[in-house]
Amino acid sequence: MKTNGLIPKRYIVAASLILIGVVLTCYNAGANARRGSEENRSSGPDILRSENDDDPEYREQRREFLNRFLGNRPGGVSASAYKRALAEARALPASPLLEGRTFRSPETPEAGAPWTSPIAPPIRNSYSANASAAVCSVAIDPINANVVYTGSSAGLAKTTDGGGTWRYLSDSWDSQSVSAIAINPAASNDIYVGTGREGTGYLSYQVGLYRSLDGGATWSNPLGETDFEGKYIRAIAVDPNSQGGAFATTVYVANGCDHGCGLWRSNDSGVTWSQLYQVEDGVYDVAIDVTSRPSTLYLTGKNGTFKSTDSGQSWTLIHSVLRDSRNRLSVVNSTLYLLGPGDPDHNLYKSMDRGATWIQIGTNCPAGADSCHEPEGNIGFGVFAVDPANPQNIVAGNMALYRTNNEGLTWTEIGHWWGDPDPTRCIHPDQRAIAFSQTAVGVVYDGSDGGMVKSTDAGKNWTNLNQNLPGALLYGVALSRDGTMIAGTQDNGVIFSDPLMPWGRTWNSIHGGDSAHNLIDPTDSRVAYLTMYGKDIWRVTRPAPGATPGPEVPIRPSQFDNNCACNFFPTFSMNPLSPKHLVAACQHVVRTLDGTASSVVWTTIGNGPLPSGTPGVIGVVTAATEAPSNSDVIYAVTNYDTVFVTSNAGLGNGATWQRITEYRHPGGISAVTVDPINYQIAYLACDSGVYKTTDKGMSWAQHGIPDLIYRDVAIDPANAQHIFAASNAGVFASTDGGMTWGSMSEGIPAGLVVSALSFNAASRQLAASTYGRGVYMLHVGRSVLPNPRPRPTPRPRP
Repeated sequence: MKTNGLIPKRYIVAASLILIGVVLTCYNAGANARRGSEENRSSGPDILRSENDDDPEYREQRREFLNRFLGNRPGGVSASAYKRALAEARALPASPLLEGRTFRSPETPEAGAPWTSPIAPPIRNSYSANASAAVCSVAIDPINANVVYTGSSAGLAKTTDGGGTWRYLSDSWDSQSVSAIAINPAASNDIYVGTGREGTGYLSYQVGLYRSLDGGATWSNPLGETDFEGKYIRAIAVDPNSQGGAFATTVYVANGCDHGCGLWRSNDSGVTWSQLYQVEDGVYDVAIDVTSRPSTLYLTGKNGTFKSTDSGQSWTLIHSVLRDSRNRLSVVNSTLYLLGPGDPDHNLYKSMDRGATWIQIGTNCPAGADSCHEPEGNIGFGVFAVDPANPQNIVAGNMALYRTNNEGLTWTEIGHWWGDPDPTRCIHPDQRAIAFSQTAVGVVYDGSDGGMVKSTDAGKNWTNLNQNLPGALLYGVALSRDGTMIAGTQDNGVIFSDPLMPWGRTWNSIHGGDSAHNLIDPTDSRVAYLTMYGKDIWRVTRPAPGATPGPEVPIRPSQFDNNCACNFFPTFSMNPLSPKHLVAACQHVVRTLDGTASSVVWTTIGNGPLPSGTPGVIGVVTAATEAPSNSDVIYAVTNYDTVFVTSNAGLGNGATWQRITEYRHPGGISAVTVDPINYQIAYLACDSGVYKTTDKGMSWAQHGIPDLIYRDVAIDPANAQHIFAASNAGVFASTDGGMTWGSMSEGIPAGLVVSALSFNAASRQLAASTYGRGVYMLHVGRSVLPNPRPRPTPRPRP
């Protein structure tokens, strides 16, 4: 977290907040009747604090899942290879299925609309309030507090009316993952935006910085591509003392990576860069005090906090490392503040003499707080902001949001992290970025995993700003014929949308927390299934379309007990032609032939867990699916890198599995999709390409653009030669079974990761879930197999 403070005389330094790269907290969700003791909250989904929140092993499992899910896998694609693939993808012609701005099928002249985003914001009832995508960075205009920029995996958004309405400015960028924002204090229309996101691999492909000189109306090409390729930007700081014209401003960037990162400086407004400081894991934050000349520069990294009074030529240690911390800095009215998120004893300090001496600011847990341990324990903040008009006011956050009006003598937790009946105190969990206005007294904005809130009284009362802020981090989506959808999100739980519901076509959170593999009957939207992190699976039914989903019925397989490891979420899939057939997997693959039964019976497929690609190591199943045309055939993937198939799944425990790919050849396998008619044909969505077999895995052919990081494959059942592939660079289509490809991304913002596809054969709708902007829909239109060529008319015999 970073804000630069209120500067006397003629300079005002704008706030620039960055993503906290450490997972602040994890929490579980479940029905109260199932799991515990929290009071009933009828206004929203049931939420329960996880017993694993403070378990380092649990947090590591979650981090590893996110890294692998989002593309940062062992043996994965390099940043340079992905850059080449992205350029090749951008050069692809439009698919013959997509002409101009309308969708057309070669077999029919009918035309429909292109990709649309059919579900209006917000996500309703997420922790009892409206929600959007996780906001990772915030910057407030130094002159007008109603002008605010936010960064997330959905891109860069801007409001000019204090959060009443929002507009995305980044739709044409190569990356929609915004990690840091800085506004030039001497020219508020001069904006720098950093890309990437810590800990999320190539999903948030790092392309450097973008710059606008007109408040976001137009943007430069990426700046610093060579220096910052594949490296995430943690913080940006603009030095107004160096202002020498539009292309002679000094800009500093703190970036992160395993090797070669640190602090960088540009003296020409970002055109060229030189590295000033290098440290393992990079620099965590940078701050500037412009009341001295030259400006005093501060940075913090793994080896401590340092000061420079000569524009970065030399550095002096002013504070040793805070234990297990990725420290944050802020300069407010020439006072330097230092936060150590991982310091177990005390984690907020200030220095009024540029680091010569330090004063601890109290962070003791208040009595009755939900997200820290009393009595007198450290709250454990990850982000903070100091009020420049009154430094006694500090707003800080971890899972929950806190404020003090006496510089830390006492703290007040604002509402409950699981939701609060008072809308002015209802704050979504997991705070990521906080910023005070430099000019409007008491105005402060907070970005969390649920979007944006605002206070005009220094944090006492808050207003939700997500009503018109589009965004949702979707792991996947499932679509029924009537347009009803169920999806899994990061931190907004299981979300459900039915156009016949009283609130119309919006997302409604029906189960809080993290969720991934959710399913719905493709022809009967009354039946759906949901999963949460851990090993739990539930069935949700309702009496009719338009009705609210009913009670959740647990159908967790007993085979998942007894120390069975899952990939954070259970793998879960449905046969679209036999939707009662469900396949679930952790280390064992299990199946039921009737997921709607009052007592669901799960049968283990095969004798024992599947192995991994490494000899002697048990694998964790990361994808599994039953062939639509032959229920004896199930394909499964372990550890994202090895594929197995069984042809006698009907034998249950007696079924045998055959390994059909070599270890990591291909690797980075996100999904396996089987041809709806021919079970011998299957596709793998892999980091390195789309792979196809026509002989049940005996041989594989690579298709598509190499190294584009593919997420999913969908097949048109009416014409199995029509293949759709989701990738980190959009959606692509083939009309010849994968041999050639065209772009199908028009209407979806460039650089937006498409995480999964759901094709509904009955409605001819294709849904694409994205990690940032929710779901996009395309009406494919009638598609039939090509008519055979007419036979020539026989010539009459003479």
